[in-house]
Amino acid sequence: MPQKILILGGYGNTGRLIADLLLQHSDARIVIAGRSAERAVRETKKLNAEYSGNRVTVQSVDATDSSELRMACANVDFLVNATSTSDHTREIIQTVLAANVDYLDTQYSSRKVAVLESLRPQIKDSQSCIITDGGFHPGVPAALIRYAGRKFGVLTSASVGSCIRQNWKEIAVSDSTLAEMAEEFRDYRYDVYKGGKWESSWKNIRVFDFGDPIQSQSCAPMFLQELQTLPIEFTSLEEAGFYVAGFHWFVDYIVMMIGWLAMRIWPEQLKKSVGELLLWSLKRTSKPPFLTVLQLEAEGIWNGNPSHFRLRLSHHDGYYLTAAPVVACLLQYLEGEIGSPGLWYQGNIVEPNRFLQDLERLGVTIEETRIQGELE
Repeated sequence: MPQKILILGGYGNTGRLIADLLLQHSDARIVIAGRSAERAVRETKKLNAEYSGNRVTVQSVDATDSSELRMACANVDFLVNATSTSDHTREIIQTVLAANVDYLDTQYSSRKVAVLESLRPQIKDSQSCIITDGGFHPGVPAALIRYAGRKFGVLTSASVGSCIRQNWKEIAVSDSTLAEMAEEFRDYRYDVYKGGKWESSWKNIRVFDFGDPIQSQSCAPMFLQELQTLPIEFTSLEEAGFYVAGFHWFVDYIVMMIGWLAMRIWPEQLKKSVGELLLWSLKRTSKPPFLTVLQLEAEGIWNGNPSHFRLRLSHHDGYYLTAAPVVACLLQYLEGEIGSPGLWYQGNIVEPNRFLQDLERLGVTIEETRIQGELE
């Protein structure tokens, strides 16, 4: 029987895309869930009208209410958390483990990761597969570096840059999402791997040439937990990191500085205001061309010669580029290729070759370039 997947926030910016892609590319049954029964019903009707078989049902679930979540988990095989509920991670995971349900979240939150790591022994002893940091960053960079590692006899350097040019004027963002965005000002880390250790410095700026239409951009380091084990997997690795391009000078140098200071002085009192300020500034400054790009730059030895490898993923919609990797991961899970009990990061659990093949099949543009010899 096809597996039943409950998507918390299944009517949101990311959740509805995950549901749509799963219906297109698998025989899974979908439950659209969230606090708004009206929005869930509307999305369910839309999907059932588009796809045959009435494979989509609806359920009203407040993820922060353990009794409601427990009832929702009783009749599903997998839970995708596409909501901004990282403050309730412990309660949600304990409910999932008790129900013996597998799980994937799409939240970027340092505090969420800390809670999950504290629960790692309990998760390991359970029968549940818990996958965290789904999406494109986090979620894809480690998979790209693991893919590149198979392209070299010796992999010495691997860095991934990201540039988001999103039309924020057309996007509705919930208050809880704004709060999570603001909280990351407080916990932001600049760590990159150099000389055999992780070092933190905002001075580790790197320029990525993202090609047309974005061209070259200066990118700041941003630590992702999924990268932590890569120097162990590739012992020849001398340098690795993830980097993000800015949005606009006003956002980067004024709004983000205000947010950084506010979240260190009055975090609880000001996080809603900081999130609103950030969204306002993004809406005021966003302009075409709209494109989201992830680009790997890797160096090493191939066939006895120095070699450079570039891998570029792109899509015009950043939310689509969040949803597609989640679905590519779930396709491996649904076919039994991954899913062992324990705590996993999406970028580390997926088989990278198939992962990229599925991303391309799902509509992500992927370009590979190998340059024999040293870079100029």
